[in-house]
Amino acid sequence: MAEGIGRGERQLLLITRGFDFASHVVTWGAIVWVASMVRDAFIASVGKTTDVSVLVSLFFSKGNDYGIPWAVAIACILWGVAERKLRQKKTEQLQSRVVELERQLDPNRTSSDLLPSGKSNPRHRV
Repeated sequence: MAEGIGRGERQLLLITRGFDFASHVVTWGAIVWVASMVRDAFIASVGKTTDVSVLVSLFFSKGNDYGIPWAVAIACILWGVAERKLRQKKTEQLQSRVVELERQLDPNRTSSDLLPSGKSNPRHRV
């Protein structure tokens, strides 16, 4: 730990790191669990083409509308992810212009220390 910080700050730092670690464990645990379920489903369907074809026809047949909401939901999620990446890229491209304009308006203005993409600086998590 860094010298010169108080006991309360040390405790807060340890708690924050503990929650960060728990967050990573939960995230990667969920990813591993989903991958395991997909693998198990794939193994269970090997050699059973009729079951898989029934499932595919259930979602994509012209007689029902089960597949349409799933397709729309997946398309919306992909659009949202792409839109977010595009917004962050554009923010990063315009960052130097924004800083220049802010200095013209108020030369004594202090920086928020955001990253050029507009994300919070990791140093400010504590």
